[in-house]
Amino acid sequence: MGGLYRIFATIRRMTFEQAVDALSSLNSRGWKLGLERMREICHLCKFDRYLGPETPKYFHVAGTNGKGSVTANLYDLLTATGARTGGFFSPYVVDVRERVQAEGEMISESAFAEGVEWLLEKTEPLIHTPIGGPTEFELKTALGFWYWHRHKCECVAMEVGLGGRLDCTNVVMPAASIIASIGLDHMAILGDTLEKIAFEKAGIIKDGAPVIVGRMDEVALSVIEARATENNVPLWRLGKDFEWEDAGDGKISLSVPELGISPQTWTPRFSGERQKDNYALSLVALASGGISLPSPQEVRPLAILPGRFDVIRQSGRTFIIDGAHNLPSAENLASELRRCGYTQCVLVTQMLSGHAVQDFYAALAPLIGVALVPPIDYHRSQSPNSTVSVLNSLGVEAEPMVSVESALTTATRSHPEWPIVITGSFYLAGECHRWLRNRPSDPPTKP
Repeated sequence: MGGLYRIFATIRRMTFEQAVDALSSLNSRGWKLGLERMREICHLCKFDRYLGPETPKYFHVAGTNGKGSVTANLYDLLTATGARTGGFFSPYVVDVRERVQAEGEMISESAFAEGVEWLLEKTEPLIHTPIGGPTEFELKTALGFWYWHRHKCECVAMEVGLGGRLDCTNVVMPAASIIASIGLDHMAILGDTLEKIAFEKAGIIKDGAPVIVGRMDEVALSVIEARATENNVPLWRLGKDFEWEDAGDGKISLSVPELGISPQTWTPRFSGERQKDNYALSLVALASGGISLPSPQEVRPLAILPGRFDVIRQSGRTFIIDGAHNLPSAENLASELRRCGYTQCVLVTQMLSGHAVQDFYAALAPLIGVALVPPIDYHRSQSPNSTVSVLNSLGVEAEPMVSVESALTTATRSHPEWPIVITGSFYLAGECHRWLRNRPSDPPTKP
């Protein structure tokens, strides 16, 4: 034996904590886009026959924004049909087990440990080959295949990690491919134009699987249309081939006779206008993939997906946690804050490098009363002073903080009339969720 598995070979049964540490140790291998190694992992683990399109049916979701929400919608809807359903979400926010879900629950700690140990042993031979051992994300993706097979899942809602074409989730043969949106993000990896980014995300389009796309720039849409034509697959475009109607009280009505979708009223699990789009995409994806829709009354919010405009009220303060980290998501967040009647906020924020920081904060600046900027416990975090400089250049009063805890403690003691909005990164969202959950006592507030 060699590599990582040798480290744990003397352990009779790996614990959950040891499994998490083992996965974290794979960070040194970096993020490697490409499918060769993931295909070999699936071959070694005998997952080849469990990658679709029939057993199970995968609904593969990509997009600059909205892909997590669409995946959650699909998971809820598929479960409501009575199908044994799995889910894969990226990134996780609070608990690493959010990545892999099935039948309305996250993978258990014991199953997580068992699966990681089994996968380390099976993939250990790759360490001695030119393609190398699995990365952290590849092993987490393989953990999903292992777990869904164990639970005999009939359907899986699967979110792409990054891009699509070379993302390791792209080994599946889907029943339907969904591209929620195209925007300028991760440009150093995916390309610096909408056309290049659309090309990467359109890589999830495969023969035999219909494609459902959200509203997007015509330049990006044309790339996806060309890919769909090349693969001779049906293309369903929101705003062109189908459209939802406002049913009032946050609900939508949708009718697509060509897919057998009769007029019904639905309640999206997430609030906001863009979430109505995401819900319509999810409904059309199910129908186009050969799944009969459940009745709206049967649908329950089962997917565990924190960091999407989470509103938490604690000790008389309102905390709003959102993982927005690019311009379109900042615009959506600003719109939702205004819809809720918030015109000023205490902002606790930080971003990772590689994002358009100036544009992101420019969209939020009119709503920021004061900003507190802590470091994030992640190697690609911006420095607090750098982010403060950007905010100051936009006319926002901002202060660097020494930690997330100090930022949140300071926020709770100031401007009690304003909500505390936490945004800029899912990593920050996760740290803040954990702080709120473990908060030992409620600090006093003052005007």
